Amino acid sequence: MNTDIEWLGRVPATWLVKPIKLVAEMIAGGTPDTENRDYWAEPESGTGWVAISDMSTTASVVSTTKTLTDAGIAAARLTPGEAGTVLFAMYASVGEVSQLAMRATWNQALLGLQPIEGVVSSQFLFYALKSAKAQLPFLYRSNTQNNLNAQQVSNIKLPIPSVAEQNQIVAYLGVQTAKIDMLIEKQERLVETLAERLDAGWSSAVSDLMRDFPSAPLRRVIESIVDGPFGSSLTSAHYSDGGASVVRLGNIGIDEFKMVDRAFVPLEYAQSLSAHAMRPGDIVVAGLGDERMPLGRAAIVPETFGTGIVKADCYRVRPGPRVTAEYISWVLSSPQSRTQFRALSRGSTRQRLNTQVVRDVVIPIPTLAVQTDAVAQAHGAREANSTLAAKAREMIDILKERRQALISAAVTGKIDVRGLV
Repeated sequence: MNTDIEWLGRVPATWLVKPIKLVAEMIAGGTPDTENRDYWAEPESGTGWVAISDMSTTASVVSTTKTLTDAGIAAARLTPGEAGTVLFAMYASVGEVSQLAMRATWNQALLGLQPIEGVVSSQFLFYALKSAKAQLPFLYRSNTQNNLNAQQVSNIKLPIPSVAEQNQIVAYLGVQTAKIDMLIEKQERLVETLAERLDAGWSSAVSDLMRDFPSAPLRRVIESIVDGPFGSSLTSAHYSDGGASVVRLGNIGIDEFKMVDRAFVPLEYAQSLSAHAMRPGDIVVAGLGDERMPLGRAAIVPETFGTGIVKADCYRVRPGPRVTAEYISWVLSSPQSRTQFRALSRGSTRQRLNTQVVRDVVIPIPTLAVQTDAVAQAHGAREANSTLAAKAREMIDILKERRQALISAAVTGKIDVRGLV
């Protein structure tokens, strides 16, 4: 049967094609007053409250970061869903799908779908929505942000075979996707192992320098360190389409400058903030961090970034004659320095440094020749490591595409799974 739906094409003649509103009950989400403590429970108690971050990277929601009290559920007029409820993301990570493995509520960015018994199974609905992601670009309300509303979701058409055939398809996909997921997990472990191996080599190299050469606080070997302007002196309202560059936290990688999310201020305004100036060749250090992008990581401003200023919590460091910029960026980003920065920032509610803490971090001070050699060896090892990690990530993408194609083929009847399970 030709469905006349571009992404769906032909389906078996015995199958039906129905909009979601005819196969599932739709349940809206919401958010209670975030300032009212009576509405929010302790993590180990209460009813789960699913945000996009809780469901966008997993097929099954088994826990949530936040939970609600009964008062919070009542105040927001939420209807909790039971295990098996399918969640569909309408905002941000639009089209992501997951299933509840627990009783929970969810926020307004998600739509709960409770399958109608005898019409569609929860697991088949999950797979069908995964397949339907291809039609979502035709439904987006905005060119600037890809969002959907509940009415649009309710009209998404899905292939609906008999429940018996649904069960066969679900069983087939359960086996086949599990095989692909094992291969993906293997590649993901490889990426993690490569990162751990790189850090181990990095740590060993710095330990050797600490053993063979004297160490000193950073302040002994730099000419200056400055922070960016705080408060209202530099906000997004000051940004312009061009002019002087602004170094922000997102630009500071781990011994790597990231040319992303560029920001500028008018040249005249940058001149008024000249005390916070930076130029190519300067080292920039991150005063804020997290597990993914650690506190105290450093990078060198490249020539292509141009001159400008640093933003608050981005420290501009200029080395003295005893050290190279490349060495300082490398050693401040090392595992040993990360440990020092975490210890020096302990006691704060957020991982935050200040320029005095950065000045006090202790680093080995080898000769300039040894510094150059250490950095060259480290960068060579990192390049080789990055090549292997890139290949693993490419394989992960290929496997995910293969899994998506398999799901689409099965739920649209392109693969006849009868006799395969």
